[in-house]
Amino acid sequence: MISKAYYLNNSNNHERLYTYIYSDSMKLKEEWVFDSLDNVEWYIFYNENEKPVECHHSKNQIRYYYNEKGSLECEVFNDENDISEHIYFYENDLLKQLKIYKGCQPERIIYYDYDENKNIISEHVRYINGELYFSKLYEYDDEQRLTKLRRVFYGPDKNENDGLNNVDYDESLKAAIMEENFKYNKVGLLKELKLTTNNKNVKFVTVYEYK
Repeated sequence: MISKAYYLNNSNNHERLYTYIYSDSMKLKEEWVFDSLDNVEWYIFYNENEKPVECHHSKNQIRYYYNEKGSLECEVFNDENDISEHIYFYENDLLKQLKIYKGCQPERIIYYDYDENKNIISEHVRYINGELYFSKLYEYDDEQRLTKLRRVFYGPDKNENDGLNNVDYDESLKAAIMEENFKYNKVGLLKELKLTTNNKNVKFVTVYEYK
């Protein structure tokens, strides 16, 4: 793919245009994104393994650093007002911790746990003082397919977390909860996704059919 474009309301003018540049060995080298006036919105440079090393936006810049195994080790965010870092720690090639720094000061730590099949089963975000901020809990069936994803937000402002907007903060539970349940058909394809919130209120159900 060398380009793709999005159009709005049957217009002949693109709303956003993506352009891709490759090396002589056909590895993705650059990605450029243009707005409807052909101004550059952002661009990304990739390394020889097609992993991003720099991302430049109109208001910020991100640099990516990898370890000798090619796993992401550090992200440095440099915006107009501040610098922040995400530092990744691995154990047996599995991500175990992510430490988030704001202005060189530690802010949050994310902990990851896995089952014996290396499926992630929990993800907990804590402030540096140890206070729990946000959790994700995963469940799988015997075929190692995800059957439940439970998001629990304990923070005072749930709108800070993507995916939990419009979910009520329950004072009795001291959390805002969103749960996704997945069901599969006989050949292993997803057939139903049900989204529920606090107190098992169903937000929507999506049913999938195949030929």
